[in-house]
Amino acid sequence: MKAFRIGDCIIAADLENEAVEFFCEETGSPSPGAILEMGVEEIVPESGLMIKDVINQVMDERCAWLRMGVPTELHWPFFVRKKADPN
Repeated sequence: MKAFRIGDCIIAADLENEAVEFFCEETGSPSPGAILEMGVEEIVPESGLMIKDVINQVMDERCAWLRMGVPTELHWPFFVRKKADPN
């Protein structure tokens, strides 16, 4: 998986268009313009973890669900960092 910055969010996805589609579905907003592919070695400010560590953690969790027999989409996009809700 790769990491993409869309606005203030960081999304892990296999492809840029999957990241944009996920962003639009989850936030209910159109893509705010430029999408930046980020290096997985970059640090997520709030957690102090590298992006690749967050991706690996989520992938490990999803694999655990699969081993238990729970249907899970392994490569479904997810937020690495989501913009804080101002409310």
